[in-house]
Amino acid sequence: MKAKINITGHVTIEIDGKIVKEIHNLVVGTGLAWVASKLYSAGTPEGDAAFMAMGTGTTPAATGDTNLETELLPRTSISSTTVVGNTITYEATFAETGTVDQITEAGLFVDAVGGTMIARTVFDAINKQSDDQITATWTLTIN
Repeated sequence: MKAKINITGHVTIEIDGKIVKEIHNLVVGTGLAWVASKLYSAGTPEGDAAFMAMGTGTTPAATGDTNLETELLPRTSISSTTVVGNTITYEATFAETGTVDQITEAGLFVDAVGGTMIARTVFDAINKQSDDQITATWTLTIN
């Protein structure tokens, strides 16, 4: 008997506590390999998801993606991780940047620089003001 495992993702983005975007994401090829390494690794298993970043790229997410197209808000440490059943939820907050930008992509990563991208999403622009604080909640469900 063959069982198929699906990993689905959902991202909620808030600016100053108000939800401005809810989108699905793609778990990219390196993200699937990361999940497999968590099940078994002959050497040292990959680290946990620990960072999120946001950018201005507009190319649709693809399984071969390994980084954001144009990273604008640098990788920020995940501040909260919750596991309930087959769902894991990560949260990160991006501080005010002092600049006005249009955010169009987000990514979930293992490392602060380089390393493994787990998932990526591209969406219609979010207009970020110079004093906006952005919180992203990234949920992965395995079923």
